[in-house]
Amino acid sequence: MATQTEKQLQAIRVDMAVLEQQLQSVRAELQAMRELATRVTAMEAEFAPLRELPKQTAALQSQVAVLQTQVAESVKSREVWGQRGWAILQMLLAAGAGAVLTYLIRPKS
Repeated sequence: MATQTEKQLQAIRVDMAVLEQQLQSVRAELQAMRELATRVTAMEAEFAPLRELPKQTAALQSQVAVLQTQVAESVKSREVWGQRGWAILQMLLAAGAGAVLTYLIRPKS
């Protein structure tokens, strides 16, 4: 009977050694998971500004649209002033030509 008890004790010791190895393995995996969780948290903090990019992009697109509208209005305004300038120049040239013609064809007394 003593030998059977010794065999059982030996089997229990072997099982305990296996369990201790498994426990060490689980602890190592748990530590690795904690390190990964820490890395993920750090990466989330690093990528936080990237989450703001869509909002910033939308704001920039809005500003670009405003600038495009302002440029189009400026070009249109410049064209209108150019047309007005030519109209004024035509009137001045016509008045000058009329004055010259009047001077040239007036009766000389």
